[in-house]
Amino acid sequence: MNCDELTVAIGLSQGYRQLLRICLDTIPAEVGKIISWYGPGDPDELPPNTTLVRPRRHTDNFHAAYVLNVAIRAVATPYVLLADADFAFPRFFFQVIEPAADCVIRFFAARLTPPATSDVLAGTPWEDLYADYQGLHHRLYRVIYGANNPCMYPTEVLHRTRGYDERFVGWGAHDDELTARTRRLGLRDVRMPLIVAVLDDSNIDDYPGYRRRVMPQTNRRLMRASRQFCVNPDGWGDQP
Repeated sequence: MNCDELTVAIGLSQGYRQLLRICLDTIPAEVGKIISWYGPGDPDELPPNTTLVRPRRHTDNFHAAYVLNVAIRAVATPYVLLADADFAFPRFFFQVIEPAADCVIRFFAARLTPPATSDVLAGTPWEDLYADYQGLHHRLYRVIYGANNPCMYPTEVLHRTRGYDERFVGWGAHDDELTARTRRLGLRDVRMPLIVAVLDDSNIDDYPGYRRRVMPQTNRRLMRASRQFCVNPDGWGDQP
């Protein structure tokens, strides 16, 4: 694909500074990058072709739908890849993807084991690890799963559906609900056999107790309620 047709949109807080640098280093310079940054402080020096946007209201690590919507609103290219700051992309990733106006393209994600993450943080090329993925070497991968995120959307579709439903908190349910709405619009789900790395960082606290207790209950209720909607009623939240 033409790299200038794509923007990578990432939502994150200051806790992911180190992983963000690695993530951005694996994205070609020609690809636009939008960082939706929440929390105090600023990210470290950003590479060229990177735009920083800030959510206007207070948020936290669990309101991914809102943070990503802020980034989506700023996208001007035909396609957008929604990603996380702890992703690393093989060098050939952006050379082989072929987006289409009638498709949502989803990719596999492999969570690297701590030793492999240490290698990447120390400068070992992600390609050296990626080359071993077919053998699923236990030193490299803890789990491989089919994630809703990272995924690539036609930007026009996200604008037409007004993005994620911001009543959802955390991760997962907001992707599922958006997937259901894009299917009703006639878009096809395409799974590409490309794997991105999910880096482990022991300094990041994901509050697993909160995620287990609160988010599943809240999102199950919202998923049941949202099935009646063909168009997202809440969309961009309180953004102008």
